[in-house]
Amino acid sequence: LLAIADAQDRNARVEKGLRRAGAVFPHHRRGTAGEDDAERLARGDLLVRALQGISVSIGPGEFVAIVGKSGSGKSTFSNRLGERSGLPVVHLDRAYWQAGWVEPPAEEWRSTMTELVGAEQWIMDGNYSSTWDIRLPRAELIIYLQFPLWLLLWRATTRSLKFRGRNRPDMAPGCPEQ
Repeated sequence: LLAIADAQDRNARVEKGLRRAGAVFPHHRRGTAGEDDAERLARGDLLVRALQGISVSIGPGEFVAIVGKSGSGKSTFSNRLGERSGLPVVHLDRAYWQAGWVEPPAEEWRSTMTELVGAEQWIMDGNYSSTWDIRLPRAELIIYLQFPLWLLLWRATTRSLKFRGRNRPDMAPGCPEQ
């Protein structure tokens, strides 16, 4: 229970920081999952349902930041948005981690982020709050994916099992799922 309370406190701080940066939070349904949610989750449609009724026009030359908790679907959503909009997708996990799960020095990471943000257009997924001051001012749209804890845990667990011992497509080479 202490870990859940810590995670909720951390998530509240993240949301507060994003609101200060200008992020807009669409209303989402809270509560327990019903049978319809379980079926949609199995098909992978729950993310789509959560975004129904939200109209966003994204085209060439734009900058979109996708943020959210682990297991919220940032990479999946970014990939789908990239396919539909034609914008290149930058997975920050891929840019950040070095083989063997080695973290780069802070100044090197900030330099990498400055270079990535300087591109002509992008959809960038990932949190890395230490570089929000570089990334978020350039973003024209910030999408914060927020889902119930049960769903985040389910997605993170199934992702771990699916890719155990192998690299995820959105992760740096040499960083297998553990």
